[in-house]
This record gives sequence, C-alpha cells and structure tokens, in this order.
Amino acid sequence: MMAAVGAAVGLLAAGVKAAIAVFARARFSGVAALAASRGPLAATLYAAITSAALAALASAPVAYLAPAAAGAGVADVMAALNGVVVPAAFSLPTLLAKAASTAAAVGSGLPVGPEGPLVHMGAAVGAGLSSGASTTLAFTLPALAPFRAPAARRDFIAAGTAAGIAAAFGAPIGGLLFAFEELAVPFSPALAAQIFAAAGAAVFALDTARSAAAAAVGGRFGLFDGGAVVWEVSTSLAAHALSIPAAAAVGAVCGGLALVFTSAVLAVGRVREAALAGRGPRARVLDAAALAAVLASLAALLPALWPCAPADCVRDDAGTAPPVCPHEGGAWRVVGAHVARYACPGPPTPSPSNATTLSSYNEMATLTLATGEEAVRRLLARGTHRELGYAALASSLALQLAGASLAASACLACGLFVPMLVIGASVGRLAGLAAVDAAA
Repeated sequence: MMAAVGAAVGLLAAGVKAAIAVFARARFSGVAALAASRGPLAATLYAAITSAALAALASAPVAYLAPAAAGAGVADVMAALNGVVVPAAFSLPTLLAKAASTAAAVGSGLPVGPEGPLVHMGAAVGAGLSSGASTTLAFTLPALAPFRAPAARRDFIAAGTAAGIAAAFGAPIGGLLFAFEELAVPFSPALAAQIFAAAGAAVFALDTARSAAAAAVGGRFGLFDGGAVVWEVSTSLAAHALSIPAAAAVGAVCGGLALVFTSAVLAVGRVREAALAGRGPRARVLDAAALAAVLASLAALLPALWPCAPADCVRDDAGTAPPVCPHEGGAWRVVGAHVARYACPGPPTPSPSNATTLSSYNEMATLTLATGEEAVRRLLARGTHRELGYAALASSLALQLAGASLAASACLACGLFVPMLVIGASVGRLAGLAAVDAAA
C-alpha cells in the first residue's frame, strides 16, 4: 500500500508538472513572438491578459470550493501530524483544488513554486488512498478498515508527504529525510523502509509518466533520462580556503533578506486579509488576477529596457562540453543554450548547433521570461559567469522578492521554496560576478 501511495503521488506530480509546462510554454513563447514582431507593448498586454486569466483560474477553486487548499499546505500537514485538527485538509475537494490551482498559479508566471503544494497533495493522497473511504464520493472499502486507525493513518500521511517531496525534486532519499526531520512521526526502521518505498515509487512513477509522454511524441518508452531530478549538478569543483568566508558573507546577506522577506509576507498577509474580509470569494479571485497581471507586465516590459548582448560562444545546458566559439582566442562572452532572444536580432535561441553564427540575447528576459525552476537552472549554470550582468541580476532579485511577498498570501495554492531559491541564487551569482571582476 505504501508503494501504491507513492505511485499515485508520482503520477499526480507528473500531471501537475506537465500542465505547468504547457501553460508556461504558451505564455513565454507568445511573449517572445510578440516582442519580436509587434514590440514590447503588445508582448506586455499578452502577458498581462494570459497571466491574469491563469491566476483567476488558480484562485477560483480555492476561493469558491476548497479554502483549505490555499497556500503551500506544509504547515497544515505538520499541524495535523502533531495532533491538531485541520478541517478538510485532506479531503478530495481540497486535493483536486490544490492540484488545479498549483498548475495554473505556477503556469501564470507568478513567483511561486509547486514544491510545497506537492507535499500537501502527497499527504492528502496518503490519507485518502490508504483509508479506502470518501465522504465526498460516499463509499467505503471494508478491506482497508485496518488502515483507518489513527496510527496507521499518520504513517500513510507521512509516506505521502515524503512521496510529494521525492516527486517534487526527484529525490527519494530527500523525501525520507524530510519525513524523518520535519514530521512528528515515531520512526522505526520498518517505517523508514516503508516511507522510502513510497518515495522511490513516486519517482519511478514520475519517470515512467515522462517516458510515456516522450514516447507519444516520437521518443522511446522506457528510456529514463533523469529528467525527474530538478537541479542536477554534474560538475566537479576544486575547493579553496577563501571560498569559505565568501560563502559565509553570501549566507549573511541571504539571512538578512530572509528576515525582510518573512516580515513582508506577514505584513502583506495582514493587510490583504483586512482589505478582503467580508468581501466574498470574487474579490479574492480578482485580487489574485490583478496581482498576476501587474507582475507579468513588469516581467515582459523590463527586458525592453535592456540592450541586446552578444552571444559569442554557446555552452550546452549541462555544462559538460566546451563552449562552441567562432574561433580560438579572444575575450568571448560565453552563454548557455537557454538564453532568451526576446526582440534581439539574429537566429532564434542559440544552441551548440548554430553557435558559430554570432547571435544576441536579452539578459533580463533570460531571467524573467522563465519559470522559477528554469531561472534557478540559469543562475546555477557553470562557466557562463558573464551571461548575466549586475543590473539584470539585481532587478530580477528585487522583482522576485517583492512578487513572492505579494503572492504568498493570495487566495491560491502556491509554494515559496522556488522563489527563495531564485533570491538566494541571485545573491550568490552577484557575489560570484563581483569576485570574477575583482580577480580580472
């Protein structure tokens, strides 16, 4: 049963991630096409309309059907496992609203992530699937009656939570460690093995679903490419003693930003609740849509303020192959194959296959016209330290900090883990760029 819970969570995560990819691809490709053909104003209008529509779609099921689906839900899961009664936290309407809202909210371009909601979804699947009963559907399976005992239910919720973490990051061991460190569950070797089975089944189901989707478009079913791993690091780095104080300084800055960020989230939440109290679900849906429209407009319009930068040499996304440059020698600007062209001249997005033709790209669009997970990949890319300048990094950091603070308490399902990663990675990238310039 633990493996069944994990497999169900993995398939659910695959569906949510696929929907996010569809929504994001439609938005970002439309913005890029309009920016190149009609100019930044048309691109901004398109971004605002599509983002507002998706944010309204994300907020409506939460506002009208399942208020318990709002937010990330991790605190609700931890409270329930600590003995607190959280009404409707694991009900079927909450699960369905959580999945739909998460896909639309992240796909809308809001600075939020799916990782926290996937934890809540996993806990709901663990609670519901193991019990074999549903008040919403009005049925009960007598064969699963032993799993309805409080202790067994708690174990299955913990397993579902671990499966959600594993599916979110492609990390079964990470799911087990999260359950061990964060959840109030009396652990035993037997329970740890069961939870790890659930986490492993989640990643296997997610990879299987990805493989099936690839086969549907001409790929090979059964070929697992490791795509479930969100941020895989395959580059070995030489350590240096001076990197320790530099890393400590970056950590201190991030700690200060965390204090500012947390204070802003709490303050915005209080103001929003006071402003929307007693105004009904429609006001909450409009609030989320208006916020998404403003943030999407900024993300689409800001790149128009940046000049086109030359993409002299292109490095593959994995960073394992040497960059492809027109010829040896010269102070080339090395970029990744993921840079955004926006309205810059030259061939479409550079890649190692067309890198011998000098192209250009937009630094700001490379950060803003991407999902949070894609932005983190770009910030963590090795060997492309001059791909993003100080102004683009600082502006993107400010946009993420302000946007995530405003979106955290909106009436939709959303997590803050990815925005926090983007903020921290931006600080680290700024520090790394400064170190490179100082050593030059």
